[in-house]
Amino acid sequence: MKAYLSYFRLRFITHLQYRAAAWAGIATQVFFGFVYIMVYIAFYESGSADLPMQLPQLITYIWLNQALLSLVNLFYKDQELFSLVKTGNIAYELARPKNMYFMWYFKIIGERLSKVVLRAIPFIIFLMFLPE
Repeated sequence: MKAYLSYFRLRFITHLQYRAAAWAGIATQVFFGFVYIMVYIAFYESGSADLPMQLPQLITYIWLNQALLSLVNLFYKDQELFSLVKTGNIAYELARPKNMYFMWYFKIIGERLSKVVLRAIPFIIFLMFLPE
């Protein structure tokens, strides 16, 4: 277990270095959050049907979605794993006496949590200063 936690720690620390990418991600998420909110406001004002959520609840949901996007992004692909498969070096990984699944799991969890720390915390602090 100690080896897997070291994989997690190394990947976490490595990805904490990308601060400029985090600020760019925050700016992008703020922009698209406002775009989504404006679209939903247009839908809410033009429709007369019963809506499943009130507008303030929907806006909170959108901001939480934008803040935690890096935790659940499905479009992320680990390029290190792909390069191991392309070059054939995956055989060396398979020969090691470790469970590859847990090794890659802890690496990816470390990377995603570092992105959440860098993006979500400043994003939520920014959202606290927005008016309702």
